[in-house]
Amino acid sequence: MNPNESKPLYEDNKIKIGYFQNSAEDHTMIIKESNMQFILQRGVLEELSKTSRDRLIDKLSAIDPMFPHLLDERKISQDYLQIVLAQAHINEINQYVESLEISKNR
Repeated sequence: MNPNESKPLYEDNKIKIGYFQNSAEDHTMIIKESNMQFILQRGVLEELSKTSRDRLIDKLSAIDPMFPHLLDERKISQDYLQIVLAQAHINEINQYVESLEISKNR
């Protein structure tokens, strides 16, 4: 299965994280209501999911300087975002493991 055709890695009423169109390695994070989309290049989702709370805002600012402002504006806490990022990364790992199992059974 092409990851771009699969369901998002994470989605709730505030945030959606999935694969970037035409890329199996890059991701997008959409902050709903604002419809702002941020591209997370290869490895960034994993890195952010493992980032300590005190460094998260700095790393998000490096992706896009508007990121922290948008989080404040949408009342999205750092703790909440860290959970979202971790869950998206866990779901990505689970999808990868499932694809290996399917390939092994062919």
